[in-house]
Amino acid sequence: MNAGELISQLAERTGYHSDTLKDILANPALSQINLPDDFKTSVNNNLLTIKEAQINGEIKKHFTGVILGSADATINELMDEYQLPDDVKGTLKSEQSTYARIKLFSKALADLKDQHATAASGDKKKLVDQINELNGAITQLKDQMKNELTATENKWLSKFMDTSINGHFEKYDYAMENVPANIQAMTARQLLEQKLTEKGGKLKYIDGKIQLVSATDDALPFTVDNKPVEFQSFADSIVYDNKLARVKGAPIVAPPPPQTPPINQAPPTAIATKKAISSSLADLRAGSQ
Repeated sequence: MNAGELISQLAERTGYHSDTLKDILANPALSQINLPDDFKTSVNNNLLTIKEAQINGEIKKHFTGVILGSADATINELMDEYQLPDDVKGTLKSEQSTYARIKLFSKALADLKDQHATAASGDKKKLVDQINELNGAITQLKDQMKNELTATENKWLSKFMDTSINGHFEKYDYAMENVPANIQAMTARQLLEQKLTEKGGKLKYIDGKIQLVSATDDALPFTVDNKPVEFQSFADSIVYDNKLARVKGAPIVAPPPPQTPPINQAPPTAIATKKAISSSLADLRAGSQ
């Protein structure tokens, strides 16, 4: 594999396309740079696109473990707090699957209900209170798992969106040659976010794409003059309307050079003086004849 093939494959995986990249890939020198075979394998195994990360088993296993670990800790606390029988505690602690432990915890509640049905009247109130507490604990545990999962997903979606937005703005051919492109890209992004806020919209990451939605209702698209606006066109308008980047295909016009007289040509004042002297000399010659 050569350098050009690797760059082309990475661009295809990430969905990146631009005329600048095409010009780079057209350089024959890239085909002369050969890369080790194991380098391609390393890149494919360790660098993931957003879509690849969403279906990667190792990543899912990691974050699922983090969330379920918190659920296990909560179950252990509830077993002691509600003083479940020792045999029930032993069964729960020996179970490795968190999902199975939740089911066993629910079964302990069902067993208490059975006890409630056959208990003497003096014990019923105590059992009812315990059942109600366990019901609340199970509900709380499920809510906790759901909230933690949602928070984790939102955290990583936010990071993916941030990376995608920055990558989009780095594609433009910015006009200020003496200012680093990443600084100009940051400026363009800030202008977009300010304008979007003014117009009542916000950025949202949906199905692997950056989309514009209403600031008050995520289910509604962002509109201008009652027409939905896509992220690409809105970003283009911010960049080009503010003259941050060169318009695609526009020539770079150099400033005109200062107007100077041609070489060997005297300035206007010198020419006028020379004419006056020549006229005076002509008059003197005429008078001497």
